[in-house]
Amino acid sequence: MSPLSKCIILVAIIVSAIAACKKESVDADIKLTEADNGKLISVTRGETIAVTAGDPGDSGYQTIDPKFDATVLTLNSRSHQNPKNPKMLGDFGTNTWKFTAISTGKTTLKIPAVRGANTDTLWVFSNQITVN
Repeated sequence: MSPLSKCIILVAIIVSAIAACKKESVDADIKLTEADNGKLISVTRGETIAVTAGDPGDSGYQTIDPKFDATVLTLNSRSHQNPKNPKMLGDFGTNTWKFTAISTGKTTLKIPAVRGANTDTLWVFSNQITVN
């Protein structure tokens, strides 16, 4: 194998490694995480909101549909990102919910997780959203 071929293969491996490490980008006007829990958020009609929170699956909880006023926000999508290190115990990755502010008003956006027969609820995220 020629030195040029080896160099090309090495560059391809490096580029692939960098691409694999790239963090998934969340496309939204407002990006919220668990650190924003409990804050008052103000957005403009038409803006998008992304909420990213850890998956609480390690304790048997499963997230269910978010609770919010559907006349103020609409849920566009929900996605799951696997953990960065799948061998780490207790890391079930993250979930991201994307919303659009569709009309003026206020709503409490809550993301619940339940275990068992839906009797034990954990609030993964809870926030007051005002749409102007």
